[in-house]
Amino acid sequence: KVMGGSVQVVGTPLNYPNPFKPLSGQTTNIHYTLSTDARVSIIIFDISGHEVKRFVFSSGGNGGRAGANTANWNGRTLVNDFAGNGMYIYKIISDNKVLATGKLIVFD
Repeated sequence: KVMGGSVQVVGTPLNYPNPFKPLSGQTTNIHYTLSTDARVSIIIFDISGHEVKRFVFSSGGNGGRAGANTANWNGRTLVNDFAGNGMYIYKIISDNKVLATGKLIVFD
């Protein structure tokens, strides 16, 4: 069901596989559903709150369209290193508003 108005994440975002092993070539897919087209950012943080990776999707495009969306993370950080083992938090953000959060684990 696609609605108009302010963008929302419908349901709970999920990522799979979780945990994942980027050093072994695995990636994780973050699945989420938007209520309407919107410019969306997904920011991945380590447990200390430091930004590890950022994805930005334009409104109406892949990642920012109404309905089901998927963001794929290969485990690489902002400086192209592999993320270390541990838990990470991701936030799905639009218009400076956190729409949803989730947890993922890197375990290599």
